[in-house]
Amino acid sequence: MKNILPKNFVYLFLFLSVVLFLYVVYRAEFVWEGNKFNYYKKYYIISISSFVFFLLLWFVNDNIKSKSLLVVTSLVFSLYLLEICLNLHSFISIKIDQNNKMKQLEKNIKMYELKYNKKYDLRSNKEVLRDELVKNKNTVLVQVPANYLNDNKLDFFPLLSYPNKRTIIDNENGYTAIILSDRYGFNNPDQEWEKKKIKYMLIGDSFTYGYAVNRPYDIGSNLRKKIKDEEGVLNLGFGGNGPLIELGILKEFLPLINTENVVWIYFEGNDLNDLINEKKNEILNNYVDIKNYSQNIPNKKN
Repeated sequence: MKNILPKNFVYLFLFLSVVLFLYVVYRAEFVWEGNKFNYYKKYYIISISSFVFFLLLWFVNDNIKSKSLLVVTSLVFSLYLLEICLNLHSFISIKIDQNNKMKQLEKNIKMYELKYNKKYDLRSNKEVLRDELVKNKNTVLVQVPANYLNDNKLDFFPLLSYPNKRTIIDNENGYTAIILSDRYGFNNPDQEWEKKKIKYMLIGDSFTYGYAVNRPYDIGSNLRKKIKDEEGVLNLGFGGNGPLIELGILKEFLPLINTENVVWIYFEGNDLNDLINEKKNEILNNYVDIKNYSQNIPNKKN
């Protein structure tokens, strides 16, 4: 009986190691089609290492086998107990945060409706899209280059959005911002591209793009008020952009434009984290590694 119990536990752990390995293969290769291998790599290592460990454990004497199993089961139990505690703490923190956000939202609604004498819009972006499509079929939800960072099947990296579309952005101020994109999908009046001289070309992320505000409250619109009528301002920002996407946009469009000033708006809150993700994309790295590299993006707007 003493010999059977340790062996049965070794059998069990070997079986669980195989099950874990097969599940990891299923998630990584079938569900995510290999696109998240870096995420699942650690689980491959854990499942294979576990299988090898218990396979080797099978050949040692019962005394070592029993002690090893005791250590392993104690460790696994402790880790799961720690995980439960952390999840419980996270759950409580989320509930507190949600409660605080609800209180803040209630304050915002009261302030907005009192100030503007309008109803605070509580619809989701998809609900807004559904309602706006009834009025105008030329309406889309905002799509930005960063959305393609994990798509390894593309033979080029899109640095544009939907051209000449009523674009639903987001609601952060009580109303859903909707802009008409220009010929390349940027947040500009399309006639800005026809001006012979561009006073300012703006490069950046959501602050530059004018996320969740209508014109004329974005940076580009405010700058247009300060310059001569024959001069223009081109806003080439998108929400979610990091420095490498911004460099790509700059190198694609700067040769097309007679611009006096390039204003690169850097946001220290997330730009460096964005850069880490962008550097994993081979196409974007070409803008740094290859001199005069171009995807000819302005001619791929469709």
